[in-house]
Amino acid sequence: MKGGEKFENITFDVSSLGSPIIENALAWIDCKLDSVHEMGDHWLVVGRVCELALHADGEAMIFHKGGYKRVENS
Repeated sequence: MKGGEKFENITFDVSSLGSPIIENALAWIDCKLDSVHEMGDHWLVVGRVCELALHADGEAMIFHKGGYKRVENS
């Protein structure tokens, strides 16, 4: 969401880099900014993975083309 406290009313822990790790998330990845590239009307942000963990099995979800979608396993 834009503005305000993004993690208000959400239970989370904090990674060693200070990033939120949301409770009950399937997994988390913590990165440091590596590089930023201008790509027309967007930016490509590349992060260097510092920590990651898988917390539980489940169906992943992504935000794509303005909406949430489930990731299909093949």
